[in-house]
Amino acid sequence: MYMDIISYIKNCRMIHPSIYRSSTMSQRVVIIMVSTKVIAVAIIAIVAVAGVAALVLLGGQGGGNNNSVDTALAVYGNANNDNTIDQKDIDIINDIIAEKKELKDYPFADANNDAKVNEADVDVVKAIMNKSTTTVLIQCLDPSGNATAKDVAYPLKNFAVIGTNMVPVTINAGAVSSSVAWYEGSTAYPNLEKEMKDKAFSLGKSGRGAISDALWKNFTDRDAELRTSTGTGIQAFFVDHSLGSAITSKIREDLAAIGIPEIRLAVADPYKDISSTMMIGFLVGGDAEKTAKNYSDKSIAVLNAIEKKVSGIKDADKKTYIGITMSNYICQNESTFGQLGAYVAGIPYYQANSEFAELYKGTGSTVMSSFEALSNFAIKEKLGDKAGIDVIFSNRSVDFKMGEENRGATVIAEWEKSVSGGAKGKAMDYFKDLDCYEQLYYINNLLPGACKLAYAAACLYPGQYSMSDADNVVKDFAKFCITLKDVDNKNSALCFGYTDYTEAKKAAA
Repeated sequence: MYMDIISYIKNCRMIHPSIYRSSTMSQRVVIIMVSTKVIAVAIIAIVAVAGVAALVLLGGQGGGNNNSVDTALAVYGNANNDNTIDQKDIDIINDIIAEKKELKDYPFADANNDAKVNEADVDVVKAIMNKSTTTVLIQCLDPSGNATAKDVAYPLKNFAVIGTNMVPVTINAGAVSSSVAWYEGSTAYPNLEKEMKDKAFSLGKSGRGAISDALWKNFTDRDAELRTSTGTGIQAFFVDHSLGSAITSKIREDLAAIGIPEIRLAVADPYKDISSTMMIGFLVGGDAEKTAKNYSDKSIAVLNAIEKKVSGIKDADKKTYIGITMSNYICQNESTFGQLGAYVAGIPYYQANSEFAELYKGTGSTVMSSFEALSNFAIKEKLGDKAGIDVIFSNRSVDFKMGEENRGATVIAEWEKSVSGGAKGKAMDYFKDLDCYEQLYYINNLLPGACKLAYAAACLYPGQYSMSDADNVVKDFAKFCITLKDVDNKNSALCFGYTDYTEAKKAAA
C-alpha cells in the first residue's frame, strides 16, 4: 500500500507539500502537512501505525504550509501521531536522542517544544502517561487559522466552550462534566444540547457575532466564582474557529491576563471534528479519554471503508462541489465548512474555475446577492468551455430528532425556507435554475464528522459508496455515539436531496 501512496503522490498536482516519512513497526507512513485553512483535492488513505490508523491526505494543497501536523491527537509528546501517548512515543524520543531517528520526521517528539530532544521530553511524556498534574502543549489555531502551540492544564478540570459545533464535540468526548461554562448559540437544539443544558452553566446566547460586554462579564464572573468555591477557575476556553471574530482583541487580552488559553479548533471541518473530540477527551482524561478514543477509532474505521471505495476514481471522473451555509451563503475557498467533499475525492470548485476562486477568497462565507449568483458557474450556456459545479452541499444544523414524526415536513421546510440577506425568497430559488439543481444535498452540520463524510461520499459517488452505506454508518454510530443516542436515522433529517424533496411534496399534496 505504501508504494501505491507514493505513486499517487508523484502523480498529483501538489503545491510543494512538506512530506514526513516515518517508520513504525513494519509500516511506513506518509503524513502530508496541510494548511488548517485549506484542504484541496484530497483522497483519504489510512495506513496502520502501531495498530492505530493515521490519516493521510492525498492531493493538492493551497494556502501554503503553516507548519501544522495532521495527527489524530495534536499533543506534543505524541511522537508517532496516533491517538494516544504511550511507551512507543518514549521509544521514538530515545531513538532521536541516540541519533537513530531525526526530529524532522517526528515533530511532536519535542514534547516541551524547545527545538531539541532530550531527557526533558521523556519526563514530559512520562508525566502524561502517569496522569500527573502538569501542563501539556497542544497544537491548535491562531485567529488567522495558522497552527500555534498552547499550554494547557492536565488533566483538565474546568473549561468553557463557544460555538454550535463545539457542543457535539464536547458531548461525544464524554467531557460535559468538565465543561463548567458554555455560550449557547442563537438557535436552540433541545435534543442535541440536552446534556449541556442539564450539566453545564450557561453564559447566555452569543450567536455568531462578537461576544458582548455583558456576556463576557458572565464569563469572568463564572471564572471568579469557581476560583472562590473550588480553587480552580476556568482552565481553557475552546472556540469553534468558524466563529471568526467572536473573540475580540479585548477579550483576548483579558484571557491572557487571567491566564486562560484560547484553544481554537476547526470543529466544523469533518475530519478536525474527529481529532478535536480526541483532544478534549485526552485532556480531561479518565472515562472521557476512553470515550473519545473509541469515537476516534470508530471514525477512522469509517474513513478506511470510504477510502477503499473512492480511491480508484480517475481524475477525469472526479466531481466538483461547493459548500453552502445558512441556506444562501456561499462558502469561501478556505472556509472550514467548505472542505467536506475534498476528503472523499471531490474537487473544491474554486480549484476548477479561477473566476470563482477570485470571487470567493477568504475563510468565511458570502451571501448570494441575487438568485443568479451561481448562474455563471452552473448553467452550461454561460460556462462555455469552463467546468461547472457538479454537486452542492448545503450545511444545515437541524436537531437530530426533528422530523422523526414527519421527516417530509422537515425536508420541505428546509428546501422552501424563507431567507433574507440577499434576494428575498425561498432557499430553493437560488438553485432551481442551475444545471446541478438535482444534485443539491443538505447534510446535517451537527452530525459526527465521519457520518458527514460518509454522506458526502454517497452524494458525490453513489456508484462507489451508496446512501445505504452512509445510513449504516449512522446506524452503527447510534450504538455508541452520545449525540446520536436513540436517533432514528431513517426518519431524522440527516441528509436529503432533490428526490427527497419531490417525494415529500407528493406525499403532502
